[in-house]
Amino acid sequence: MKFSHSLSFFLLCTLILSCSKSEESILSNNDLVGTWKLIDFRCDDGKTVTNFLGQTITSTYTSTGKDYAAESTFTENPNTYHSKGSYTSVVTTTTIGTSQTSEVSTGLFDWTGTWKKEGNILTTTLKDQPTEKAEIITLNATTFEYKVSINKVENNGISESTITATYFFKLIRK
Repeated sequence: MKFSHSLSFFLLCTLILSCSKSEESILSNNDLVGTWKLIDFRCDDGKTVTNFLGQTITSTYTSTGKDYAAESTFTENPNTYHSKGSYTSVVTTTTIGTSQTSEVSTGLFDWTGTWKKEGNILTTTLKDQPTEKAEIITLNATTFEYKVSINKVENNGISESTITATYFFKLIRK
């Protein structure tokens, strides 16, 4: 699996507050401001469909996190964030009836970008990267949960893969 801006956004969002639809009308950007520690990450519905030399291969995957040492800090005026740390993803991939589990470390990361919250949507931008959006599920004084949906196509000139997944992140205020 390729570590991409999407994963960095997931990590960031994981460190952000969560905001349910019932809470969003009373929460402001100030509710997001502060430092958040990542405590949970998961993906239950990952799928990759690859076309290679006229063959189509479908793989499904799940992922859970462990060894969390990641946090994000959100500031206002200007709306910036700084995410740093690492964690490990335990990924189980099933292809043609065969499952394989592996551990993938994010390695150390250190990103700074900008953010905007509109209702229950958190938009983040890293320099020279596409804008990413996350749906805030819970956001309160102590907990921030969000999800990021992925639907992208990667083409390396030899094969083309369509990747779909929903990643969930949970953070607590530090």
